Amino acid sequence: MQDSPSLPPNRLHSLLFCLLVGLLSIIAAEVVSGSNRFPFVGPAGINVMGWLITYPVYLLHTVFLAGLIARANRTSWRSLLFAGSIFALYECYIMKVLWNPFWSPEFALMFGGISWSHFVMLITWWHPLMAFALPILLAEMFLVREPLFLSGLPEWLQRKLLDPRFAKRIWVGVAVFVGVCSIVGQPAWLGLLAVAAHGLTVLFLFWLWRVLGYHRRFLMRDLLPGPVGLTVCGLLLAALYVWATPNVMPERLPGLKGHLTVIGLYVLFLAFIGIDRPVISAANAPFAALFPLVSLRPLFGAIQLAFVAGLPFILLGPWTVLLYLLHWWVISPAFGLPLYFAAFVVALRLRFGSLAPANAAFNDRSIVSASRADVTTTQTW
Repeated sequence: MQDSPSLPPNRLHSLLFCLLVGLLSIIAAEVVSGSNRFPFVGPAGINVMGWLITYPVYLLHTVFLAGLIARANRTSWRSLLFAGSIFALYECYIMKVLWNPFWSPEFALMFGGISWSHFVMLITWWHPLMAFALPILLAEMFLVREPLFLSGLPEWLQRKLLDPRFAKRIWVGVAVFVGVCSIVGQPAWLGLLAVAAHGLTVLFLFWLWRVLGYHRRFLMRDLLPGPVGLTVCGLLLAALYVWATPNVMPERLPGLKGHLTVIGLYVLFLAFIGIDRPVISAANAPFAALFPLVSLRPLFGAIQLAFVAGLPFILLGPWTVLLYLLHWWVISPAFGLPLYFAAFVVALRLRFGSLAPANAAFNDRSIVSASRADVTTTQTW
């Protein structure tokens, strides 16, 4: 059956899409980590704080930053990471975690008024990947007709993703990671229940979107906020920061040094979004032909696998704290720091050429090279 032509969504379509992306963000960041296993409901029923504060934090940051970098044509994997770090800095002015950690304070490495160990965990690992990049990429994979941010991945990775075996390994790896993360904390079984319940909810909402045929009608760029939507989101975010800074744990606000360090970090990540080269819109036809995915079976399988992968670790009981220590203090720096080093170096090389360091890790050939590899397979994931 031939796809319907791309049509501009109305404001209701865009609103529903943004609400769904915000839901993905809060689930991936809060539910999977065990920080807030049921952000929308609690023992007494509706979780008012979850609806009025936690969900808006994730929703507004995700759609506002994604909309901005999409309209600036900064849709590469590098800008996705830099924007994700700007998102993650809400852990300063809203939650104050970087300034005065209230969880794992014994591991804080304070310098310049912030904890750099928590910075690595939250600003270069968890929030950019789980709260920002993963929700955006999942939504793009299943809910829109052409890739936008996924087409900003390095060309070598796009070629690998065309291989069903490699793509399957990615699904399995992410599912196992989610399942193991979810059981950290007590009781462990409740984490698996939370991930399964929220995962099935997302699966149902994805199914509704696709039944209505929206996944073959709308483009990611059109569904994200336009000028009016970005203005509204920006004003709401500003109001949230103005309210939260003096009212949420005000006793944890830092001195001048802490403020200057965080402001410097905002400038750094914003500057690198500006330095990063716009993504050339040359289509990788075989890769673009994958979108949207032909079925929801990969997502359903990943939810099942996440549940099964976490089951054996329930037997650890209180010893699940070892998984917490391994993840936050070993895995996060081992993967987050090299990833950001690569992003900074590649962005500099693409902008300044020989003025930047010559040996860039993970060289991104998707923009530097004028020619694209001849990829003949069009198998779906």
